[in-house]
Amino acid sequence: MSDINISLKPLIFMSRIFGLLPLSFLELDIGKREVFSFRVSDVCFLLMWIVLFLAVFGMDLHFATYGLQNVPKKMKIAYIVYAVFFSLTKIFVIVTKNFINSGNINKLLKKLLTIDQFIDRRTRILMYKKIRLRILKTGAIAFLTQIILYPLIYFTATGGETIIMVILGSSVQALSVNFHIIFSVEYVSIVHMLKCRYEYFNGILLEYINKKNMATKPPSKHKYLSLNVNIDYIELPALSGRDLTGTARALYGRHRVSYLRVIYLKMYDSVTLINSYFGFPILLETVSMVIMCVTTLYYAAYFLDFDSDISVSKLPTYITSGYLISCCILYMSVFVSMIVCCHKTTQEANKGIYFIHGISLDRDIHYSIITELEKLLSQMINMRVQFTACGLFALNPTFVCTILSVILTYILIMVQLT
Repeated sequence: MSDINISLKPLIFMSRIFGLLPLSFLELDIGKREVFSFRVSDVCFLLMWIVLFLAVFGMDLHFATYGLQNVPKKMKIAYIVYAVFFSLTKIFVIVTKNFINSGNINKLLKKLLTIDQFIDRRTRILMYKKIRLRILKTGAIAFLTQIILYPLIYFTATGGETIIMVILGSSVQALSVNFHIIFSVEYVSIVHMLKCRYEYFNGILLEYINKKNMATKPPSKHKYLSLNVNIDYIELPALSGRDLTGTARALYGRHRVSYLRVIYLKMYDSVTLINSYFGFPILLETVSMVIMCVTTLYYAAYFLDFDSDISVSKLPTYITSGYLISCCILYMSVFVSMIVCCHKTTQEANKGIYFIHGISLDRDIHYSIITELEKLLSQMINMRVQFTACGLFALNPTFVCTILSVILTYILIMVQLT
């Protein structure tokens, strides 16, 4: 098993349980051969989650029909719309990730393995440990969050039902929240892996700039520094190992600037595969999150009757409102963290353009290197990195502001119409 598989093992384990990995995915075969096989446990988890969300859909419709007797009709309609979209979008996410563009995740990890062959082993191991630790931290935070929220879910689910139905309903709601969290963790982890690789190769360009800047300073300040830094190549770490790809063997040793075009092209291909594999699920999860936040905040505002006096008898109502607001904040926090990760990766990918301009300003650099830098610069400008939701929306801070504006606008409209 490769190092990249070991670093992703916690993520792979969680994704398998939640049915968020393709049935054809086998981490042991990444980088070796194309296979199509599946585990019986993966099929069971897939069917379990589809049945679970169908059950959530039925429970929400039953609650909208018989549990919301003393609320306005508009609130019932809003809850039914929420029930339909929340459950069905989750089912479509599972189906999409398992049967549509399912081979792209294997292709993506193979490309990352190829790119990693140009990274020295020490840096690569540190990168893998950092990613693994990040995944474990995120999973622990999600678990602790659910421990805090579960008592509130259990309390709000008590409505004259038997204890078994209350526990079952509370558990199903908690699992639904976890599904959204694990999906976001999976996406953020893969995007962060790509960000680390952009940082490494951008660091090579930055190191060349720093050497040139130090070489132009007086020798008295750097008397132990060699001034012979007018090199016409950018050196990557020496490769080692027998299982190298043809591209890696061709680029063995000293790598000129032209060869960096191949590496940046592979990283751009990785971005394309991420958008292709996660694009439609991200769009579905965004729609589900917006409808969920609008509905929950609408109900929380309705239950919080600010005109009446605060009393102990209304404590359950206040706790219900607090739980709804907490769920909305949790969903939005996970969504915002996902957008922030995409934005930082986009910024890191586009930093290379600035670094290439910095190298081009060197007067002593060879003309042939200037030509190669111009080719690399043209490539990076024409292939700017951008993460999108099915190609419709760019995942950046502007999109977050748009989503927040949509949520607040719809809440104000619904509150005024009640």
